Amino acid sequence: MNDMIKKIIEIVIRNIGSEQISTLDPNYELSQYGMNSIIFIHIVVDLEETFDIEIPDEYLLITEMNTLSKMTDVISTVLDHQN
Repeated sequence: MNDMIKKIIEIVIRNIGSEQISTLDPNYELSQYGMNSIIFIHIVVDLEETFDIEIPDEYLLITEMNTLSKMTDVISTVLDHQN
């Protein structure tokens, strides 16, 4: 598992509070583990601070980043556009 995915999982676990997330299928819907709109905002802020990025508005919908896989894709896209 690469460092980016590890960091994303750590952020999600810290905000949702469930260690089981680290063993989930990356496409598993995080709302099933309690991610709501408030927790989602905290996760976005943590992701931006950790990766020193600003996530574009079009991704700031819970439906755009409701799985570990989608979060990874968004972070990768943003980081690719910074370079």
